[in-house]
Amino acid sequence: MTLDQIISATLKEQNSIVLPNFGRLVVITSPTKISRSTDAAKPEHKKIVFSSNPSIKDDVLENQVIQLNRLDKKNAQKEILAFIKELKARLSSEGEVHIKGVGLFENKDNNQVLFTSKFEHNQTSAYFGLQEVQLKRISQEKLNEEKSNRVESITNHSTTKKEEIKQSIQKVKTKKESLNIKNKNPIKVLLLLIISTLLLALIVGYFYLESKAYEQEEKTRIEALKKFKEQNQTKNQTNL
Repeated sequence: MTLDQIISATLKEQNSIVLPNFGRLVVITSPTKISRSTDAAKPEHKKIVFSSNPSIKDDVLENQVIQLNRLDKKNAQKEILAFIKELKARLSSEGEVHIKGVGLFENKDNNQVLFTSKFEHNQTSAYFGLQEVQLKRISQEKLNEEKSNRVESITNHSTTKKEEIKQSIQKVKTKKESLNIKNKNPIKVLLLLIISTLLLALIVGYFYLESKAYEQEEKTRIEALKKFKEQNQTKNQTNL
C-alpha cells in the first residue's frame, strides 16, 4: 500500500496520526452548521485538522507500515522519511499536495502550511447517510403570515373543541333527563292503574246499586199487586 492509502485507512480507525518531522493529523467531530451565505445545513460530520509541529512523535504510522507492507522497522522508517521528504519538496515547488481521502496541503507565501479536510470517512454513526441540505429562505412577511395562520388555526381548533365539549355536556344532560323520565314512568303507570281500577270499581258499583234498586222496586210492585188482589177478593166476598 502507498503511504497515502495507509494514512487514509489509519485515520478511519484512529483519531490521530503523526507525520514525522512535519506535523499531526487529528480527526474531530464538527457539529451541525447552517451557512447564512449559502442557506445550506450540513449535518454533524467528521473532519481532519492539521497541526504543524515537526517535533511531535508517535509510532502509529510506523506500526501501520510495518503491518500492512510487511516491512521491518528500519525499512518502514526509511519509507516514511522518503514520503515526508517528497511531500515537503512538492509543497515548495508546486504549492500544494493532495492526499487522497485525507485532504489538501497548501504552502502560503509565509511558508505556513494550510490544510483543507477532504476526509472520505466523514460521516458519524448518528448522522450516517445524511447529506448536506439546501434550505429555503423565508421572508419575515411570510413568517408573520404563517404565524398568523397558525394562531388562527389554533383559535379555530380551540373554538371547535369548546363546541364539542358543550355538545357532549348537553348530551349528558339529555341522557340524564331521559333516565329521570324513565325512572318516573313506573310511578305514572302505577297511578294510572290505580285510577283505572277505581273508575272500574265505581262503574261496577253503580250498576250493582242500580240493579239492586230495580229489584227492590219490582219486589215492591209485586207485593202491591198481590195486596190489591187480596183486597178485591175480600170486597167481592162481602158483597155476596
